[in-house]
Amino acid sequence: MTDQVVRVMTEQQTSLVILDEVHNLRTTRTVGAETASQLKVFTDRLDAAFVYCGIDLLTSDLLTGDIGKQIRARTKMYALEPYSFGSEKDRDNWLTLVLGMEDLLPLSDHPEGLLEDEAAYLFHRTGGSIGSLRGLLGDAAIEAILSGRERVDRALMNEIILDEEAVRRATTATTSDRAPSRAGARKTG
Repeated sequence: MTDQVVRVMTEQQTSLVILDEVHNLRTTRTVGAETASQLKVFTDRLDAAFVYCGIDLLTSDLLTGDIGKQIRARTKMYALEPYSFGSEKDRDNWLTLVLGMEDLLPLSDHPEGLLEDEAAYLFHRTGGSIGSLRGLLGDAAIEAILSGRERVDRALMNEIILDEEAVRRATTATTSDRAPSRAGARKTG
């Protein structure tokens, strides 16, 4: 099976492999250890960059123990900065994210850029979390479709119940608060 996967990825000229949520991989269990070992094999046999994404990767199972030591020796760690709302650049970055997600909303009566004026509200409501923002806008879009409104506005977003982490962050948020960080590791060479 490994040979077939390597062959197909090579034929397709795969140059980037992104694995998200790798902090959930439990290498202390047989299946997780076999998966980590298989990832090591793929990184050795493919001429592709591997990006491992997750939370607190340096202490995750994937990068600890014997297999983790080998994977760490082949990777560089890049900490991704969380979203902030303190500077003009931070606000512009957040707005770009909001507008990008807004473009994906499948609503027939939602004018482009409607959420531009709601960027600060969305940051403070979600604590700057991409996942919480996605959840809020996704749930609001579903409600907009089911109710026939076909647009997401503040009144509708106020009706949406957020995840508990977003509620906690929003309760303690200030304009310089940051969302939880994620990190990525990339295969070198």
